[in-house]
Amino acid sequence: MKTYVNIKAVGYAAILFVITITGCKKYDDPAPLFEEYGGDKTVAERKVLIISIDGLSGSELKIIAPAAIKKLQATSKYSYSVSNPQKTNDVSSWVSMMTGVSINKHGILDDSFLRGQVDDDDHTLIKYYTSTYDYVMQYKPTYKTAIITPWAELRKYMLLANYTPEAKTDIEVKDSTISLLKQKNIGAMVVNFKDVEAAGNQGEFLASNEAYKSAVIKADEYVGNIIDALKSRKEYATHNCLVIVTTNHA
Repeated sequence: MKTYVNIKAVGYAAILFVITITGCKKYDDPAPLFEEYGGDKTVAERKVLIISIDGLSGSELKIIAPAAIKKLQATSKYSYSVSNPQKTNDVSSWVSMMTGVSINKHGILDDSFLRGQVDDDDHTLIKYYTSTYDYVMQYKPTYKTAIITPWAELRKYMLLANYTPEAKTDIEVKDSTISLLKQKNIGAMVVNFKDVEAAGNQGEFLASNEAYKSAVIKADEYVGNIIDALKSRKEYATHNCLVIVTTNHA
């Protein structure tokens, strides 16, 4: 199995399956591969694993350089830069991540995950944007999806996911993710850690803040545990998995 990793600190969030890379690239793009029509129709099953470490700053990640993510960088494309300096909050960032559109379009700002009226006309049609998981259901109906997060409102927002285990802490998120990887064949999985953001809110989002640094190192440990579980799957050799490590907003 080929595992492709994208490590990226983003401004308003990442589009789930398509990421625009900014900043430095660890390696050049591979040369195009052309195959004769009518050849071997066998295609490796494609999977996507998104891991969002909320509150993780690209600049501080670069300073801390935790072991698991640093190891992933050896075979990845990554950037420590913010791709969009627009000011956002947790809710708007996650809606952007799940829909692929900016806050200027989706207009969702609070944890009801509902868009309010954008002008004084009560008859104006309120437009909602489709979650990426809706597209997965439409174009890959056999694929199973999952969202693992300690944030209850985010789980409700992603109610179309096949698996939404209740996890109240980051360690429960890690354990639930590993359990699903071992037991289920999931096509698209989103994993969300919150302790780094909590540590930053209690002090500063800086590597010099020991609580923040420790939270980053612990989240990195969980990332390593999840990657190990992914690689231990018996189907690993027959799947192509895109792994994206990102943050909600910087």
